[in-house]
Amino acid sequence: GWTYLYLRDPVKAKINAQNAAAAAQNAPDPGFKMYIGMNAFHIIAKANFATGGYQEAINNINQALSIAQTINDKQSEKHFLTDLAETYQAMGNNKESKKYKKLADKIN
Repeated sequence: GWTYLYLRDPVKAKINAQNAAAAAQNAPDPGFKMYIGMNAFHIIAKANFATGGYQEAINNINQALSIAQTINDKQSEKHFLTDLAETYQAMGNNKESKKYKKLADKIN
């Protein structure tokens, strides 16, 4: 999925991320399933952002953020909060952008 994002093909990025998440559902390790799901939501969010689907991106980032919080992955949590700030900024919503930036800055 990430490769297609770098190649500026958000449609293929989303498809690959969805396929990876679906394949991970067969994994015996629940932590692995969650980690792959978190990354899939992140890739899909980036693809939606790239195509101007900001609200969809926010929904996907929130899904990834929820998983990061569940598995206590602070670095990913900080990254997703920063992504939310950037997405709200792109939408022209400076109030929400600042809110998420402050939340991200609180995480070491």
